[in-house]
Amino acid sequence: MKIMSIGLSALIIAILLPQSLFAGPIAPYIWSDSKGFLIADTSCQTKQIDQVPFFVSQKPNSQLNASSKLSRLNFLSAILPTNLVDRSLITATNAPNPADGSLVRVISVPKNANYLNSMNISKAGDTGYLAKESLQEIDNFIIEVIDLTPSTSQFKAPFHVQKSFWQASVNNEKFVTLVCGNITKPVSYVLFDIYDSTSTDPIAQVGLNPYETKILSSIYVYTSDEANQVISTEVPAEEPTQKPLPSSGTGKNVRLAPLKPTPPPPNSPSKNPKDTIDVPISEGDLEYVICSEEKTSMVFGKDLKTPIFTAKQFESIIPSQSWDEKQKTTHLNVQFPNRKITPNTGWVPRSLVQLRSECAPLKKDSSSDENAIVNDSLKTLDPKVSQKDCCKFPTKQRPFESYTDGTQQFRAKRNKGKRRHAGCDLYRKKGEAAVAVASGTIIRRLYYFYQGVFALEVKHPKFIARYGELLGNAAKGVSKGKNVVAGQDIGYIGKVNSGCCAPMLHFEMYKGTSHGALTRYRLPPYDRRPDVMNPTDFLRLWEKSQFGKSY
Repeated sequence: MKIMSIGLSALIIAILLPQSLFAGPIAPYIWSDSKGFLIADTSCQTKQIDQVPFFVSQKPNSQLNASSKLSRLNFLSAILPTNLVDRSLITATNAPNPADGSLVRVISVPKNANYLNSMNISKAGDTGYLAKESLQEIDNFIIEVIDLTPSTSQFKAPFHVQKSFWQASVNNEKFVTLVCGNITKPVSYVLFDIYDSTSTDPIAQVGLNPYETKILSSIYVYTSDEANQVISTEVPAEEPTQKPLPSSGTGKNVRLAPLKPTPPPPNSPSKNPKDTIDVPISEGDLEYVICSEEKTSMVFGKDLKTPIFTAKQFESIIPSQSWDEKQKTTHLNVQFPNRKITPNTGWVPRSLVQLRSECAPLKKDSSSDENAIVNDSLKTLDPKVSQKDCCKFPTKQRPFESYTDGTQQFRAKRNKGKRRHAGCDLYRKKGEAAVAVASGTIIRRLYYFYQGVFALEVKHPKFIARYGELLGNAAKGVSKGKNVVAGQDIGYIGKVNSGCCAPMLHFEMYKGTSHGALTRYRLPPYDRRPDVMNPTDFLRLWEKSQFGKSY
């Protein structure tokens, strides 16, 4: 029986080439279960699509290690369905059965699943109908390959497959695929970004065929946050030296994830979120800037004496050294990601490398009128959206606790300080409505987020908001592409199933200047897209306007 609606016949691996070679076509590889890696046709082209056939099974609002019912394709299906455990890797079509399920095939059952019900467990190769609400989009998960079958390990791989981490490649909120073959019989491959235990950028890209997936027969499946926690226990404390970001190239090359910003100096003063407002007023997307009273600053060569170019005041930079309070160096090597000509790296005085949020001259240069700053940042993109539509507080009642300090605040430490909190946690009651803060358009429907809770994303005027830790049942009329208005119910507050926390709405904001998935695997300090914003002062203004006071 044909399960997939997209004809796929091979596994392509596009190895990252040096920066100087990115102008030409990348030489991809094709995986065959019987022949291993083969060179692919160079005529393949990239294409961005809304949906791919790969999914992860995850039952909505379930306890940890639950399972969904997989109705088999025979007369016993209604009597004895199998139990498809959470985090199973599957393929699915849109062909529904009378109960509105999707036809699926099980690729792999993860090794990190602990079965609550060990009876009649689904296994790789099983087919059947699965409720659509248990189908979660593949790009919300990380697949770790932990072992190889004898039939796959005999072939020489272009990268170390074991202990590699795979995440679906997304660009501009769309999945990236390769289309190969002639016009009359094209073949599509879904691209995955591949990481190892030390890389902050993909070491390769993989086009995956769900019919030849022996290479994924032994896997772990994590959310991005879980994968980063696993990795943090494996990598050395000292971070690797940064390399320049390769260009996106032309034709069928796919732009890679941005380079990793370095954590702040241990002795840096902590920011009081009430002191300043973090708004999209900068030229770049990254957190570190040239912090100087002067309009320009000199950038030196490796000898720290020879000037090579000048940097603008507050220009975005990426430090390429780990911060270490024991370091005695006077200069740091940094990259200037927004420079379109070379050189784009050089050495600057260590004192000039500061977080944007902690740069005193930048604060002084910014307007002191908070309301003016916020209102200016929320100028509408669509003339039909009235300024009066902005902005409501995202919960109908004030949070029980402050979101400006403690573990609820933006930049709070996570995973023993190895990661920072990317939003604000608004404690309320489970099942209460979360509301749209402004008019906008839903760009991602309800999807699995973390520990049994879900999230959705809305493009508002001048920013994108992620409403996280919601229940799995969508509010009426809320789906991808639908418009919402300020104050409209868009979801219901949930509670993570680990038992760690009270019910909350996890609220994140993004400038909209970057593209792709909001959660970014291995991109410290937040493991989020580079245009993540601090929502604290926006929330305080909206809270005070709606409730008369704020935290």
